[in-house]
Amino acid sequence: MKLFFAVKKLTPYLLVFMGVIVIILGVTGSLPVIRDRILIRLGLRNELEVSTMGFKPFAVPVASRSEHEVAPIVEITQAAAGSYGNLFPTPTLSSLEPFTNTGEISPTPTPAPTPFPTIPARLEIPSIELDAPIIAANPSEIRIGSDYYEQWEAPDEFAVGWHTTSSRLGEIGNTVLNGHHNIFDRVFENLHKVEPGQEIIVYGGNLRYTYIVVNVMILPERNVDMATRGENARWILPSTDERLTLITCWPAESNTHRLIVVAQPLNKPVEITPTMAPAGLK
Repeated sequence: MKLFFAVKKLTPYLLVFMGVIVIILGVTGSLPVIRDRILIRLGLRNELEVSTMGFKPFAVPVASRSEHEVAPIVEITQAAAGSYGNLFPTPTLSSLEPFTNTGEISPTPTPAPTPFPTIPARLEIPSIELDAPIIAANPSEIRIGSDYYEQWEAPDEFAVGWHTTSSRLGEIGNTVLNGHHNIFDRVFENLHKVEPGQEIIVYGGNLRYTYIVVNVMILPERNVDMATRGENARWILPSTDERLTLITCWPAESNTHRLIVVAQPLNKPVEITPTMAPAGLK
């Protein structure tokens, strides 16, 4: 009986406390995310229903490749051009010559393998002091109406996700990386601070690839039609040039937009020694 009256006495305070929590979650934009995850766990809402609501802040939706064959053409911003002048031409397999020993040549030399393409393993963005591992992000296919879409979950840890269906480093094509910006250790928390003309470094195998940011876009994603979302998603489809694309949500308090950063190779990949490698690769 005493316990009953104690709980009854505390009830108004508990309700006030819960109300404050709900308000905070609503203001920060976290409430819809938590709500959807709980409903999915309970089986009261499926992934398809969440997707058709117009936005899914903890995943990266991509229109089917049958609708859009390639990513849009990159337009180099004035800031990128002004910082570096003409960009280096995109390296190709033929333009990267294998290492040649200047000493005595063996009568039957063994051809050196081409140093790329390689799977991305670590990301560095010096301008925002980011150094993070890269792990595989595999796609799943869903159907909305009569159309099919691919989705990649961003890593639920301090790591960047590499879209395994996108290009490897050094290949002609689009190497796509995703990451959370306001949950799960927020690996891309400061990605919105990256500007055209700044460098992005990606490590793969024993090579270091340096890119220059040429395009930074913030595109509306919530409460827009599927056609608009499809146009946004084209930026992470295959491309006819060699490029690196980073994607996350924006801003932290509402997740209403997509933040997309596009970079192109600055020079040829450099072979790294153990002393040059970042701590995460040693």
